[in-house]
Amino acid sequence: MVRARKVLIIMKVILAAVLLAFVVSAAQLHSNSSGTSNDTESLTNSGSLSVSLRAQNDARTLVVSTMSEVTTDHPTYQIVHEAYAQLGYDVSLLNMPYARSWYESNRGKVIDAELARTDEVTSEDMIRIEVPFHETSATVYTNDPNFSPESWEALRGKRIDIIEGTNIIAGRLGDIPFNSVTTMEQGFRRLEHNRSDAFIVPGDIAEVIFDKMTLNNVYRVSPDLEHWLLYHYINKNHADLAEPLAREIARIVARDNIRLRVQN
Repeated sequence: MVRARKVLIIMKVILAAVLLAFVVSAAQLHSNSSGTSNDTESLTNSGSLSVSLRAQNDARTLVVSTMSEVTTDHPTYQIVHEAYAQLGYDVSLLNMPYARSWYESNRGKVIDAELARTDEVTSEDMIRIEVPFHETSATVYTNDPNFSPESWEALRGKRIDIIEGTNIIAGRLGDIPFNSVTTMEQGFRRLEHNRSDAFIVPGDIAEVIFDKMTLNNVYRVSPDLEHWLLYHYINKNHADLAEPLAREIARIVARDNIRLRVQN
């Protein structure tokens, strides 16, 4: 009897503790919901859908995506970060596979903007900021020191790798077969191990990766096949920022005397 009574008391204590924890949690949830309901409604009305990556009370932070290899040291990020800062926004850089980056930017649920793309990408959901602020190139890397293609057609018959999502490069290849890889490291390793003959990549980003890797018998072809201007893109949910961003990016380009070899 004594043991049974002790067990009953212990069970009651445990039950009371569980109920108390439930009540406290419910109270906190109610308090948090009441305090942020207006903010949530405001975010929804303004079209900012990327709350999954930032707190509701941090509405001045925008998520900008780009390919996996780009860091916050890259000139494109430095310029875009400053432009948003001048407008009172912080920027969170999110790296992901390049094709996925553009897909998520268009959805506008997780990503607010795309760091930099050429003017050959189009989408009803994205607004191009019409101020070029950087440039990139179609750069060829090869494992054959005697192979120096000077045109896209010269690549015909070669086993070609490109980064998935670099649609402008795929478009230039046309009917020339190619294979898509997810990362630059993967493409360089395939080249090193003779699984491909040529790797065509955005040169300004690939150069940094190439210099960091220890690769055998991999060479950069010079000159580049083509050069393109880069633009910042923002989801239509933030259309009100398009003109202010254009002004700020233009101001930074002029102030820093950024000279682009490619002309509009």
